Amino acid sequence: SEEMWGLVSALGSAVFGPTPVVEAMTLSREVLLHVKGHPGHEADASLLVAQLESMRGNVEAARAKIAHARSLFRELGQTHSLAEMTDAASVVEWYAGDLLAAEREKRSGYEAFRSMAADAFQATWAAWLADLLVLLDRDDEALHLALESEELAAKDDVTAQVPWRMAKAKVLARRGAGAESGQLAQEAVHIAERTDWL
Repeated sequence: SEEMWGLVSALGSAVFGPTPVVEAMTLSREVLLHVKGHPGHEADASLLVAQLESMRGNVEAARAKIAHARSLFRELGQTHSLAEMTDAASVVEWYAGDLLAAEREKRSGYEAFRSMAADAFQATWAAWLADLLVLLDRDDEALHLALESEELAAKDDVTAQVPWRMAKAKVLARRGAGAESGQLAQEAVHIAERTDWL
């Protein structure tokens, strides 16, 4: 319903905005009570709570919420949502300090969107995956994915345009191409400044 969508949206704003984590957790408990029995909304809310829990260092609670959301989406047959939720799952693993698990989650989303020929999502996941691969010192693969994202991303798609530039800039910096790297990083910041990313 519209009311439930509004509650989940409010929780999303609390998780990713300036709301203190304790306040966001209080809101999350209320939202989870309201959406119980409505699997789509419950799954979406669970993903947000998972990210909150991971920010608090509650890794197992966060992973449990990810697993719950995944099972709900599977029951609903929502393949797109299953692919999309790999972002939240990857964030949880990143907070847990398990970069390999974070990479596995992002990669599964990337592969799913690629098989769906969902170019916009593929562009974003390729860029995010590239950024993770840089952290894992897998620069060749990171550069390949950054270039793929650059090719696929719409000009106004900030979720792809910023991270592919950042990933490519980091690889180029390591390879001694400082000027080009610096220009890409400046472009990324300039694009991000026009949004609420910074």
